[in-house]
Amino acid sequence: MGRVQVVGAAVVDGSGRDPVDVDVSIEDGHVTQVGASGAHGERLEAGGLTMTPGLIDAHVHLGLSSPIQPQFSFRISAAELAADIFATAGATLDAGFTTVRDTGGVDGGLVTTIAKGKVRGPHRR
Repeated sequence: MGRVQVVGAAVVDGSGRDPVDVDVSIEDGHVTQVGASGAHGERLEAGGLTMTPGLIDAHVHLGLSSPIQPQFSFRISAAELAADIFATAGATLDAGFTTVRDTGGVDGGLVTTIAKGKVRGPHRR
């Protein structure tokens, strides 16, 4: 991903204070600095947009991403179940949730698959 400088966004810092327009430096997908910097790399103009910290959901069931009746009566293949779980993990990330705690029965293979970058999804705790 490299270095990216996001400029002009209203940044919510999670403290309860009002959003502030500041630059945000990102390197390899991680925020490295909030505030003015001399970072080199791609510059993204984000005027009129708002940036927030990643959200955390402490109670998800990624394994229940397929229709319940066919899933529990074994009428859906393992491949289709995995595809539904991976699609839900990506949609969860797109919704702003960067960390989730799965309280349902998805095995550690999902964590490993996301960590290896094979599919998109939030960190799982």
